[in-house]
Amino acid sequence: YDKILENGKDNNESHANQDEMQIVLEKISKYTSFEIIKIASKTAGIKSSIKQDRNIVMGCDPDHSNFVWINGLSGWGVQTSPAYSEIVSYLATNKDIPQKYTDSGLDISKLLVSRLNREENLK
Repeated sequence: YDKILENGKDNNESHANQDEMQIVLEKISKYTSFEIIKIASKTAGIKSSIKQDRNIVMGCDPDHSNFVWINGLSGWGVQTSPAYSEIVSYLATNKDIPQKYTDSGLDISKLLVSRLNREENLK
């Protein structure tokens, strides 16, 4: 999938400063049992888009059932992430999407990772 996403082009990467890294490390230590051995990269986020249709991608990966996609929210992510997170939680647990989303006209099929034509995106 790394070729499907246009990661890192045009200097889209955002790098965390030392204070931000310290906050992240403290939260990881507090809320997980992960042992931080070494920080390999300070990339805080990568602006990604799908070449095929430039739409977001969400849902369970067809090849890796323990991986759930939610990517490509761009600048609208802050406003839309609560709704998309709820939708993804239903997709990840194989439950029906709440009717409030389907009634609003949202066509989930246009957002699912399964819509991607891998051959087209790998060119």
